[in-house]
Amino acid sequence: MARLRVRFFVVVALLALAPVMRAPAQDAGIATIPEAEASFAVALQQFEAMEYADAANGFRSVLEAYPLNAKTTAAILMAGKALYRGGQFADAVALLETLERQYPRSRYVRDARETIRLANEALEREASATLITLGVLLPDSDDNISLTQSLFNGIRIAVDAHNATGDGSFPVRLVFRSSGSNDYDAVFNDFATTGADAVIGPLYSSEAVAAAASAERFQIPLVAPLATDERVAAGRRFVFQANPTPAERGRAMARFAVESLRHSQLGIIAEGGNELSERMAEGFEDAALELGAELLFIELLPSSTSWFRIADRVRSDSLYGAQAIYLPITGGQARSLIKAAMDGLDNLDMQVRLLGNKEWHDLPSKMQPSRYNAVYTNDFHLADSDPRVEAFQSTYVALTGEEANDLAFVGYDLAQFLVYALTSATELPLHEYLPQAAPYAGIALRLDFSDGNVNRALFFERYRNGRSELLY
Repeated sequence: MARLRVRFFVVVALLALAPVMRAPAQDAGIATIPEAEASFAVALQQFEAMEYADAANGFRSVLEAYPLNAKTTAAILMAGKALYRGGQFADAVALLETLERQYPRSRYVRDARETIRLANEALEREASATLITLGVLLPDSDDNISLTQSLFNGIRIAVDAHNATGDGSFPVRLVFRSSGSNDYDAVFNDFATTGADAVIGPLYSSEAVAAAASAERFQIPLVAPLATDERVAAGRRFVFQANPTPAERGRAMARFAVESLRHSQLGIIAEGGNELSERMAEGFEDAALELGAELLFIELLPSSTSWFRIADRVRSDSLYGAQAIYLPITGGQARSLIKAAMDGLDNLDMQVRLLGNKEWHDLPSKMQPSRYNAVYTNDFHLADSDPRVEAFQSTYVALTGEEANDLAFVGYDLAQFLVYALTSATELPLHEYLPQAAPYAGIALRLDFSDGNVNRALFFERYRNGRSELLY
């Protein structure tokens, strides 16, 4: 994995603290200037509130605006401390050295020397740090700016948290580029020039397919956050899809039905001509047969309206023999079609488990799917009891003034996963490490590339007693 060795200045929350928190006392025999005293007091309040950039500017204003006075040497010392606390180590050293040079007999020289020592140690750590560059490739048009901002804010929070709490050996910087260009070779050449170790984006499948070809040519790992088109990662080594494809969703449901729910006699009812429904059905069929399950029937309905006449389309003897039936129902009218399918099965008085996809989540009536012990896959889940959810929401509101939406959580989880992988993959390049990485459980996503370049990890939820709940 290509890395840049650079001096990278970040604000680190757990820096070793400089020795003195209180403002230094006045030197005797030097004039007191009330205005300087007042400016110093304001800067000191900012320092104690950990507003180090403002505090440094305030202390330096005492030096620049007033002649030698009772707060001059104290202002030099405190400005240096504020620069140090804010991660501006070189500036802190330069300023504090003036205190020793210009005022060698000041009572604050010893304190300044100690802060200089700490700042120089921090500079040495930074000089040996390995910078991680994370590229972000998202649309910047007015039509998509809110989506981009949400995802990017989630990424930023994850990176800021890493930089603030890490040991400084793997600082991360973000490099943003627009996905609005059709010249993705130029974009990825730019990413290569900046030393990008991985790229998150673009948002949509059409963009991701085009960008994936360039990422492969430039051998820069690309992780598409939302794209489900199977062409994005198919046959590629450097391109990964965080959002499971329709076929992978079907395979995941079949694995769970056979291995966890212990069903061996299955059926499939899908909508012919609906690519998403068909591909989920095909993935389910492939995995079920690989696991030794028996497929009693596979019914492709001729149109979406056929869900309203499901009892007429499927032979009753086939239905009665199945332990579970997979119904991958998609589209804008999915909820109505799911209810229509269950209504039809109600008329047959079926005792069978129904298996569904994410469109089965949070149906208006939960008692009806509860009667079928319905289980469905979902790619996104927020646990109310997870303290990480509340912590992220608080940070997001403080940053943006708004509540975090789903895309913000997606950005956060993806960035957390990639930063962890990039700091862990010291022996392997990232594109070889990801298929070997342990499954990742984020706040809202699960990520597992152990079966290839498409995420295979999903949530499994069920309806029971008139409510939905996380099953696994």
